[in-house]
Amino acid sequence: MVEGLRDLLLKLCEKLNEKRVDYLLIGGMAVMLHGLPRFTEDIDIMVDPGAENVRRLKEALHELFEDEAVDEISSSDLLKYAVVRYGTPEGFSIDLMAKVGEVATFGDMLRHRQWTTVEGVRIPLCDLRGLLKLKEGTLREKDRMDTRFLRKKLKGEVR
Repeated sequence: MVEGLRDLLLKLCEKLNEKRVDYLLIGGMAVMLHGLPRFTEDIDIMVDPGAENVRRLKEALHELFEDEAVDEISSSDLLKYAVVRYGTPEGFSIDLMAKVGEVATFGDMLRHRQWTTVEGVRIPLCDLRGLLKLKEGTLREKDRMDTRFLRKKLKGEVR
């Protein structure tokens, strides 16, 4: 993981929780929190694309980063594009998604939300089965490695 990314994740989740944003951590950071040490350069979160939730999301990001680029995030873009990438002033990327291709929408993934606590911050983490659903069939080598780990973890072969 890129230095500082874990701290950003904790600050981000703390602020999103404070603003009552409906979201779910997916991607490499989620796999890492399930126990696979791996490299990642960004934070992937699924968000409810509803107008009120996006308003709260933007409010949280504004308070964290004081960046006018946050104003460009919209419900329509979240529904239209696979990923809406927000680049923080520090050079990190936060990838926002309302759906993952044709695999799942945010609403579909809610049943896979489990809460974990890291350094006192509650994080809505995608469970093992949900991550496996999102990563199966992808072509990237890191996703295939994640998939192997997730399957082994589900079988109890790794801790």
